[in-house]
Amino acid sequence: MSETAIIDTTIHACYYLQERRSEVLGNHTYTAVKANLFRSSLQSFYIGTGACGYYSLFAARVFQRLGYQPKVVQQRVNGRWGANITLALPLKQTGQLILVDPLFHHTFKDSVGQLSDIETVRSNWASYYVKHLPSHYDASYDYQQGARHTNWDKFGFVSRAMYRVLSFTMGQEKADSLSLRMWIIDPYRVQSFLAFLASAFCVLMIVMGYRHHNP
Repeated sequence: MSETAIIDTTIHACYYLQERRSEVLGNHTYTAVKANLFRSSLQSFYIGTGACGYYSLFAARVFQRLGYQPKVVQQRVNGRWGANITLALPLKQTGQLILVDPLFHHTFKDSVGQLSDIETVRSNWASYYVKHLPSHYDASYDYQQGARHTNWDKFGFVSRAMYRVLSFTMGQEKADSLSLRMWIIDPYRVQSFLAFLASAFCVLMIVMGYRHHNP
């Protein structure tokens, strides 16, 4: 199976699963402290809500299992960042960062059927890509107002300062290419790591205290 066929099949499978989930749980509301504090990419399957973000993060987890390194793409639409969230995938064979939209069950391809990257889609939106969208696709998601991989404003001064440091140390282009959401796509793994660090710190303090009182 070609790489294009693998990507198409994966997008189709992820969309199918999310739609079946919506049919079963879409009319139900689920709230819990754990769900509110730690949002998992699989959360939509047990809370019955979610749109572009959940579709994209779930697809990202699947692509990771297939050996890809996906990046979240946040679009700016009508002046608002994050109005639509899609994925960029570096192809294994060429490294080209192609664009897919899990929510709308769509892979962007050029006139000869080759997968397209964000810049190609943006530059040729009006002349080609807008004419080859699924019927239910929102044409306002046209990538004309900008796209980014990380929301550096999310945590205010802290995240903006981090961005400036990274831009200075590794260059703005590389900093802009980072998708930090993918680093913590599994929040429970992050929690486990933090719990391990906290436990190790407590053990260290106990050992140091014991040695202090028993020289």
